[in-house]
Amino acid sequence: LNANNWKTPMEFEIEYILVPFSEQHPDKEALREHYENFKSDYLDESGHLMSMEQAMDRLTYDVQKVEAERIAKREYRDLRNGSKSGITRTIKEDEGFFVKRGIDLVVADIKAAHEGQVLKPIEADEGFVILKVLHKKESVNKRFEEAKSAVKEQYIRQKTKDGLVALAKESVKDFKGIDIGFVDRFYKGTILALNDTQKAHFLSQVFSSQALEGYVLFDDQAVLYRVLEQSYKINNQADDITMSAKNMKFQVTFDALVEYLHNTYKTTIYIDVTK
Repeated sequence: LNANNWKTPMEFEIEYILVPFSEQHPDKEALREHYENFKSDYLDESGHLMSMEQAMDRLTYDVQKVEAERIAKREYRDLRNGSKSGITRTIKEDEGFFVKRGIDLVVADIKAAHEGQVLKPIEADEGFVILKVLHKKESVNKRFEEAKSAVKEQYIRQKTKDGLVALAKESVKDFKGIDIGFVDRFYKGTILALNDTQKAHFLSQVFSSQALEGYVLFDDQAVLYRVLEQSYKINNQADDITMSAKNMKFQVTFDALVEYLHNTYKTTIYIDVTK
């Protein structure tokens, strides 16, 4: 196996300050002011303006973010000019230090920074983080003993997969399976021991193939199949074509009407602030 596939993760020594959203406690006046300035952000599913009380959870979180960002900008200035210190620690690139919606934006920014650089506040799920890159340790090839267990695990997975493929190719010629009757892409019946996700994948592969027999490979098994008979639903296809034509005609007519109204009348948007 290629040694370049087995590398240690990059490491970073950093000094950081976290400004959590949860530690901000906006007063009623701050909440009211934000609500009045950004009312259009607080509409319900029907597009009606929510009252301040109805929008309170979302409103509070939004103002917490505003206040946390304001503090984070001051912390950034103080950390950069050395008037304030942060917490020092070492992190690895695959550690998931501070993430936002599953993406580790902090590590991505550290990789692009140079040593000694203080990064501007970065928004993560917990709050805004300000950090200084003290030292970067590049990735290197692992020694064999370090990579041995991972290499062995991948080797076993690959050999198992190769064995499954070889067995499936050999068995598909004369296997005897279970006749489950006619199926379509949305077949609701049971197929062997496949769960719903596996069944959907299996049917997708079968209907995408031009072959009348074959196999679908999963992590730990291969499912063989043979198409005994095919049925074409001509009437349903004709109905689908007719419906598609009707929908296309409606869309063309609707687009023409919208263009006429746009050219004839001035467009004005109203927000109902009474509801």
